[in-house]
Amino acid sequence: YRAIMRKRGLKPITQTFSTKRLAVQFARRIEGDRELQQSLGNPATSGLTLHKAVIDYLNQHTLKDYKMTTSRLYWWVSQYGDRPVTDIDPALIKTGIRKLAAGGRAGPTLNRYQSALSGLFNYLMDEYDLPENPCRKVRSKPGSC
Repeated sequence: YRAIMRKRGLKPITQTFSTKRLAVQFARRIEGDRELQQSLGNPATSGLTLHKAVIDYLNQHTLKDYKMTTSRLYWWVSQYGDRPVTDIDPALIKTGIRKLAAGGRAGPTLNRYQSALSGLFNYLMDEYDLPENPCRKVRSKPGSC
């Protein structure tokens, strides 16, 4: 049995199953999960890794603090550069923030790293129709003034 999902603006999602019941379960799961539809069916983001996204973002934008933003984004690339952008979620971002904090970075600096990544995801939402910015679900760290 074959389940085929077609949504306007996305490439068709198709999967083959040994039983009709498994095909129906797959179709229902895909229909109910918009983010999964985007990650499986969005040709623009399929195969787009964090590293490729950072390169594209930096080539397209003139940033206020280019040197520091580039440095911060490449820290994220060093940690998660080979991951597809659709696999980066709030839990992964929190893990990265914890690694930075363990390295002795202060709250405001952690926020700057998160802000650099958030800017990238805002760009991806505009240019690649990414459904959401996962950085928005991670709370900022308090400053130490």
